[in-house]
Amino acid sequence: MKTNYHDLLSHITLPAFVKVKYRIPGRQLSNLPKEIHKAIVEAEVLDRIKEGMRIAVTAGSRHMAEYPILLKALIEELKAAGAEVFLVPAMGSHGGATAEGQTAILRSYGITEETMGVPICSSMETVSLGKAENGMEVRMDRYAYEADGIVVFNRVKAHTGFRGPVESGLMKMITIGLGKQHGANICHSRPPEEMSKNIHTIASFCIAHSPILFAVGIVENASHQVYDIKAIKAEELWKEEPKLLEEAKRHMPRIPFAKADVLFVDEIGKDIAGEGMDPNITGRSFFIGEKEPYFESIAVLDITDASEGNGTGIGNADVISGRAFDKFRMDMVYPNCITSRDSKSTKLPVTMPCDMLTLQFALQICYGIDDSRGPRIVWIKNTLCLDTFYISEALVEEARMNPDLEIAGELQEINFDHAGNVIEHNYD
Repeated sequence: MKTNYHDLLSHITLPAFVKVKYRIPGRQLSNLPKEIHKAIVEAEVLDRIKEGMRIAVTAGSRHMAEYPILLKALIEELKAAGAEVFLVPAMGSHGGATAEGQTAILRSYGITEETMGVPICSSMETVSLGKAENGMEVRMDRYAYEADGIVVFNRVKAHTGFRGPVESGLMKMITIGLGKQHGANICHSRPPEEMSKNIHTIASFCIAHSPILFAVGIVENASHQVYDIKAIKAEELWKEEPKLLEEAKRHMPRIPFAKADVLFVDEIGKDIAGEGMDPNITGRSFFIGEKEPYFESIAVLDITDASEGNGTGIGNADVISGRAFDKFRMDMVYPNCITSRDSKSTKLPVTMPCDMLTLQFALQICYGIDDSRGPRIVWIKNTLCLDTFYISEALVEEARMNPDLEIAGELQEINFDHAGNVIEHNYD
């Protein structure tokens, strides 16, 4: 439907774009079941599993490389050691803070009772383990606590909202993931600058007062592939996880331009990052401020299907398309707001009816565009996928000077369908 927006933005001409291949160095592990086995053997943790023990394995809400393959391999190792394994969604308040919603998130990744060959015990019920030395009550998922043993499984990476020796990873999954909504709410009751310390304190208390046996951490390379796998005894997490975090930060992807006018993002989602689009990649966050890369405006076109409408982080955009607005579900987003005490990153930006107007609006609000060369725009699928992206004509010369970038194709105009939405880019 034509609106007055079309007339008001009709003077904004969208530039041509070209595909860019980003050659990001970094190894990739190939035989993942073998690597899981190797990590567990090297850590000497299997002797903690006795025949017939009921072992709870954590399954989180973030998408990770080869998630079902890795999780299945871990399950098989535990079964081979004689364990009776079951999965516990360890997601804090994600999935709308409901047991059904958390199971649905796992299903979207291909993680089901059928594919994993073990039960999934999903509940928001927790038990109190007591109070940690910082005075905070410690909660844990009842199913996990009542098991004979717990194995924590998660990716280790930089967090999107705070900094410290431990961020997003194994100890956070113990504290907030296994704490479910109740435990996550308690941990978030203090300012973000205390978060890393509180996670460490609460996780250490959990390890001392629950049957956590060991953890398996995954580190990805900058191409969203498995780079490293490490198994860690529970009592050694406090000293070993910070090392994994530093390794993850060294291999974190980055947009290879320090500054540009606009960032176009095809999709955001809770499966991609805690704030939908990772501020470590976009350079913009309400919590950690602005840093490189710097974009004067950011436009978002969609929310991933796997997010089930959880558009947390959408507030870091300046403008969104009607497609993203239509998928935004308050019942999925606001439980996170309540739990994390975050109202900023979920505020809805300006919404345009279609993609074309969204992109035009993003350009309209920029003051720094050099009219003689045109807008400098980076266009990505999401913040997990940076191997291939698009740049506007004004960035081509700078891209050619970067030995890690390859111009892959010719400049092309954007194609829109009859509704004014982008005909999907090819990122292959």
